[in-house]
Amino acid sequence: MRCEKVKDRLNAYLDKECAAGESTEIRKHLESCIDCQQALRELQQVNSFLGEYQPQEVPQYLNQAILTQIRKSRKVSVFKRFRKTVVALSTAAVMLFGFFLSSTLTFAGSGNPIVADQSYEFNLGQQTYYSYFLGE
Repeated sequence: MRCEKVKDRLNAYLDKECAAGESTEIRKHLESCIDCQQALRELQQVNSFLGEYQPQEVPQYLNQAILTQIRKSRKVSVFKRFRKTVVALSTAAVMLFGFFLSSTLTFAGSGNPIVADQSYEFNLGQQTYYSYFLGE
């Protein structure tokens, strides 16, 4: 068995979660490999330390401060979601307006779109531009 595989399985080996054949292979490897023996000792020390750990009671003021921060972050996230929605809807509205505007800008109903580099004159007959806008 290779060192990488043994080191990946050391925790399971210590917890007796390995199959019998795998445990035998790991034990044989450990007999001849100094690096894996060291890794096993370190893991045993960590497990020993964690076994002795006693949880501490969290002070009430700290608990309240943490809960307050969580509530504040939730309010900010709601505002961010609202802002994203408004931006998305505004963008959609501008795009629809642009589509509507481009579809209505045709020259005299001919179906030809107005192009910026071409010159067109509106045929108003006998009316002047001024009287046309006044509705005469």
